[in-house]
Amino acid sequence: MDEPSLTPFAMTFMLVSMVSVTVLMVYCFWRILRGGDVAYDTADGEEPRSGD
Repeated sequence: MDEPSLTPFAMTFMLVSMVSVTVLMVYCFWRILRGGDVAYDTADGEEPRSGD
């Protein structure tokens, strides 16, 4: 049993998947904790108009 338990492809796929899920989770939590308001961009400083 000298062979490694995971092939290089499996190890790479696992690491890429874990990193992708972690980044997506951090981004979602950051958006939620930041306020989660997607009606308008707060960087412009504009408030939405009454008709929007």
